[in-house]
Amino acid sequence: MSPTCRIEDRIAEGALVNSKVTLGQAGYTLLHSNNPEYLGGQQLKQQAVADNGFYLYQDVSPGRTRVFFYHYNNTSAPVIMRVRVRNPNASAVYLYLNRTGHAVHSTSIFAGTRAWDAWLTNHPRGRDMYKATLHPGEPFVLLETGAVGVDQTAAGIVDFVAHNDRSDPMPIEVTVYAFWKKAAPVLEATQPDPYYQILPDRPDADPCFKGQRVGYGEYCFEAQVRGTFPSCSRTAYIPWSTAAGTEYVELFNRHSNPRALAGEFEPGIDRTTGNTVYVANYGVDYTLHYLLTDEAGAGAARAFMQNPYDSGQYFIFSDDSTTRYCGPVSSDQSWGFKYLKLDASRVYPLWTTIPGGFGGKLQIVWKT
Repeated sequence: MSPTCRIEDRIAEGALVNSKVTLGQAGYTLLHSNNPEYLGGQQLKQQAVADNGFYLYQDVSPGRTRVFFYHYNNTSAPVIMRVRVRNPNASAVYLYLNRTGHAVHSTSIFAGTRAWDAWLTNHPRGRDMYKATLHPGEPFVLLETGAVGVDQTAAGIVDFVAHNDRSDPMPIEVTVYAFWKKAAPVLEATQPDPYYQILPDRPDADPCFKGQRVGYGEYCFEAQVRGTFPSCSRTAYIPWSTAAGTEYVELFNRHSNPRALAGEFEPGIDRTTGNTVYVANYGVDYTLHYLLTDEAGAGAARAFMQNPYDSGQYFIFSDDSTTRYCGPVSSDQSWGFKYLKLDASRVYPLWTTIPGGFGGKLQIVWKT
């Protein structure tokens, strides 16, 4: 955990304000690779590696792009994960890297946490940096992990763009794949994977009910997916006053959950199957602009992150002064991540995301 991570007893979260918050969809194209999450088979029987003729996801993105992958190696040997791009255009393009981070760990959610921390802090940190000139049909490996051992998870995020001579964004083909470290990969056509999900308990108001078997691409399917989504970021302005007492927002509900924030989820298309898919917002980052006022004259406020699940959760955040992560945090604990003096009204920008793994709902609580 971060050296500044101070875990406390869980606090009373106060009033839920999700119904008052609408998230705007922002950013650019998201290519998401999380199915099959288990490379060596879960419902799947095959070893989903390039050596056997499988890639994990592929699409042609229309311009600026984020690729997010999250895969667990339960094959018979160590693998390496790659994000490869290829120029599908009739003329040369110029490839620029904007942000990148990846990590490998035996604890899946920690792999996601460390990958996002690297994405936030690694060079070039949000500035487009020239990487390569790609001639028509030419490939380029944009991200490659080290060895992902058996029973380890690899997570990676990379943001990039390709331009032509006039600085126009250009289409670029993206392929995410794994290959065994002992052999050179051979890429062939992917095959659809027969994946399904048994739904867990749901609130009575949820249209997706307990116990049914849900096929991949159906509305209620909300487990591991792969697909292309129109946007990779969410933004919102959230007012809070010390006079309102303790209030919280809850992020990362499923898209069918009545508590989900308006605008939080959007459908995508799995280009390998043509299915409409929803992602549990792995790969999506959130910037929440809190509009803070001290109408009660308290002089200060504190912000906490809490986990309503039983399993240990990791949290990550960034603002205009620091980037930190913390965990594991259990359902009876809280992370007091920010203390602010409120001499006057102010805007506090908070960046966060879901790290993955056992990632679930996140409660962000403000109190005096």
